[in-house]
Amino acid sequence: MPCEMDKFIHRLRDVRKKKTALDEELARMCRPVLDVSYAAWVKERIPDNDIFLMVALRLFTPRTLAGKRMECGNVRDVICQQMGINKWSVSKRIQLVLFYYEKIRDFKVGVNTAYRNIVTALGEGGIIANHEKYL
Repeated sequence: MPCEMDKFIHRLRDVRKKKTALDEELARMCRPVLDVSYAAWVKERIPDNDIFLMVALRLFTPRTLAGKRMECGNVRDVICQQMGINKWSVSKRIQLVLFYYEKIRDFKVGVNTAYRNIVTALGEGGIIANHEKYL
Protein backbone atom coordinates (compact mmCIF):
# COMPACT_ATOMS: atom_id res chain seq x y z
CA MET A 1 0.00 0.00 0.00
CA PRO A 2 1.53 3.35 -1.05
CA CYS A 3 2.28 5.73 1.76
CA GLU A 4 1.68 9.49 1.71
CA MET A 5 5.28 10.15 0.67
CA ASP A 6 4.93 7.84 -2.35
CA LYS A 7 1.70 9.53 -3.41
CA PHE A 8 3.28 12.94 -3.03
CA ILE A 9 6.37 12.02 -5.07
CA HIS A 10 4.30 10.48 -7.87
CA ARG A 11 1.93 13.46 -7.93
CA LEU A 12 4.84 15.92 -7.94
CA ARG A 13 6.49 14.15 -10.88
CA ASP A 14 3.21 13.95 -12.74
CA VAL A 15 2.55 17.68 -12.29
CA ARG A 16 6.09 18.50 -13.40
CA LYS A 17 5.69 16.39 -16.55
CA LYS A 18 2.37 18.10 -17.37
CA LYS A 19 3.85 21.54 -16.73
CA THR A 20 6.77 20.80 -19.04
CA ALA A 21 4.39 19.72 -21.79
CA LEU A 22 2.26 22.85 -21.29
CA ASP A 23 5.34 25.09 -21.33
CA GLU A 24 6.41 23.53 -24.63
CA GLU A 25 2.92 23.99 -26.11
CA LEU A 26 2.80 27.61 -24.95
CA ALA A 27 6.19 28.29 -26.53
CA ARG A 28 4.98 26.81 -29.84
CA MET A 29 1.75 28.84 -29.74
CA CYS A 30 3.63 32.07 -29.00
CA ARG A 31 5.90 31.79 -32.03
CA PRO A 32 5.10 34.40 -34.67
CA VAL A 33 3.36 33.14 -37.78
CA LEU A 34 5.02 35.73 -39.97
CA ASP A 35 7.95 38.12 -39.89
CA VAL A 36 7.01 41.70 -39.04
CA SER A 37 8.49 42.83 -42.36
CA TYR A 38 5.08 41.88 -43.84
CA ALA A 39 3.25 44.43 -41.66
CA ALA A 40 2.82 46.97 -44.46
CA TRP A 41 1.47 44.25 -46.76
CA VAL A 42 -1.06 43.24 -44.07
CA LYS A 43 -2.01 46.87 -43.35
CA GLU A 44 -2.70 47.51 -47.05
CA ARG A 45 -5.34 44.78 -46.87
CA ILE A 46 -6.84 45.81 -43.52
CA PRO A 47 -7.56 49.56 -43.41
CA ASP A 48 -9.27 49.45 -39.99
CA ASN A 49 -6.60 50.04 -37.30
CA ASP A 50 -8.35 47.99 -34.62
CA ILE A 51 -8.83 44.96 -36.84
CA PHE A 52 -5.29 45.36 -38.17
CA LEU A 53 -3.95 45.39 -34.61
CA MET A 54 -5.72 42.15 -33.67
CA VAL A 55 -4.50 40.41 -36.81
CA ALA A 56 -0.99 41.82 -36.34
CA LEU A 57 -0.86 40.55 -32.76
CA ARG A 58 -1.74 37.04 -33.95
CA LEU A 59 0.72 37.09 -36.83
CA PHE A 60 3.70 38.93 -35.35
CA THR A 61 3.49 38.67 -31.55
CA PRO A 62 0.92 36.09 -30.42
CA ARG A 63 2.33 36.06 -26.89
CA THR A 64 0.62 39.43 -26.43
CA LEU A 65 -2.76 37.72 -26.81
CA ALA A 66 -1.87 35.60 -23.77
CA GLY A 67 -1.32 38.67 -21.60
CA LYS A 68 2.42 39.09 -22.11
CA ARG A 69 3.77 42.49 -22.99
CA MET A 70 4.42 43.26 -26.60
CA GLU A 71 8.08 42.92 -27.37
CA CYS A 72 9.74 46.29 -27.34
CA GLY A 73 11.70 47.23 -30.37
CA ASN A 74 11.09 46.19 -33.92
CA VAL A 75 7.65 44.54 -33.69
CA ARG A 76 6.06 47.30 -31.65
CA ASP A 77 7.78 50.01 -33.68
CA VAL A 78 6.57 48.58 -36.98
CA ILE A 79 3.00 48.12 -35.75
CA CYS A 80 3.00 51.69 -34.41
CA GLN A 81 4.31 53.00 -37.71
CA GLN A 82 1.66 51.14 -39.71
CA MET A 83 -1.12 52.42 -37.45
CA GLY A 84 0.27 55.95 -37.26
CA ILE A 85 0.25 56.03 -33.46
CA ASN A 86 2.90 56.15 -30.73
CA LYS A 87 4.17 53.27 -28.57
CA TRP A 88 2.16 54.23 -25.53
CA SER A 89 -1.03 54.42 -27.58
CA VAL A 90 -0.56 51.01 -29.14
CA SER A 91 -0.07 49.42 -25.73
CA LYS A 92 -3.32 50.97 -24.48
CA ARG A 93 -5.07 50.08 -27.74
CA ILE A 94 -4.24 46.39 -27.24
CA GLN A 95 -6.35 46.27 -24.09
CA LEU A 96 -9.20 47.95 -25.93
CA VAL A 97 -9.19 45.66 -28.97
CA LEU A 98 -9.01 42.57 -26.78
CA PHE A 99 -12.09 43.85 -24.96
CA TYR A 100 -13.82 44.53 -28.30
CA TYR A 101 -12.94 41.06 -29.52
CA GLU A 102 -14.43 39.41 -26.45
CA LYS A 103 -17.55 41.59 -26.19
CA ILE A 104 -18.54 42.84 -29.64
CA ARG A 105 -19.72 40.12 -32.02
CA ASP A 106 -19.38 42.19 -35.21
CA PHE A 107 -15.82 43.13 -34.33
CA LYS A 108 -14.91 39.48 -33.71
CA VAL A 109 -16.44 38.50 -37.06
CA GLY A 110 -14.49 41.28 -38.80
CA VAL A 111 -11.22 40.22 -37.19
CA ASN A 112 -11.74 36.55 -37.97
CA THR A 113 -12.68 37.28 -41.58
CA ALA A 114 -9.69 39.56 -42.10
CA TYR A 115 -7.34 37.04 -40.46
CA ARG A 116 -8.66 34.17 -42.58
CA ASN A 117 -8.29 36.26 -45.77
CA ILE A 118 -4.73 37.31 -44.89
CA VAL A 119 -3.56 33.80 -43.99
CA THR A 120 -5.20 32.35 -47.09
CA ALA A 121 -3.53 34.96 -49.33
CA LEU A 122 -0.18 34.32 -47.65
CA GLY A 123 -0.59 30.59 -48.14
CA GLU A 124 -1.65 30.91 -51.77
CA GLY A 125 1.29 33.24 -52.36
CA GLY A 126 3.67 30.64 -50.95
CA ILE A 127 4.71 32.91 -48.09
CA ILE A 128 3.36 30.62 -45.35
CA ALA A 129 3.77 26.90 -45.87
CA ASN A 130 0.92 24.71 -44.59
CA HIS A 131 -1.15 27.83 -43.97
CA GLU A 132 -4.23 25.70 -43.18
CA LYS A 133 -2.84 24.97 -39.71
CA TYR A 134 -3.18 28.68 -38.88
CA LEU A 135 -6.83 28.91 -39.88
